[in-house]
Amino acid sequence: MHDRLKTYFTRYSGTVYIMLAILIIACGWFIFGGGNDSDHKRAVEHMERVKEEQRNSLELNQAVKTSIERSAQLNQQASERIVRAQEYQQQTVARIDEGTKRLDQAAAILERNERLIERVEQGHQAQSPNGTATTSPKKYMGTD
Repeated sequence: MHDRLKTYFTRYSGTVYIMLAILIIACGWFIFGGGNDSDHKRAVEHMERVKEEQRNSLELNQAVKTSIERSAQLNQQASERIVRAQEYQQQTVARIDEGTKRLDQAAAILERNERLIERVEQGHQAQSPNGTATTSPKKYMGTD
């Protein structure tokens, strides 16, 4: 076995073996340790950027959450105001209806009073002994 190894080493010159050793060492250094510093720095910088973006994202999310809560609160207040306005409107309609009924009643009372006054005046004219004409009740009522 010793002879076999000796033939392998003597087959090529020493410079080829040295070059091959340098090549293997360079590959090992590149694969296992040489490029890690710059990769590590880039990874650390990337992580810092990600952390900063995450902080910004959290701040924006909090601002959005606050805005949504405020919007919900304002919507609730607006809803309450709309309900109050509807209640006021219903009360107003009820009062207008009541006022219309009272105006109709007042108009009926005025018509009844006008007929009553006319009957009284007609009865008064019929009883007038001197035959003088009395004024029409419409003159006093303010109608034509």
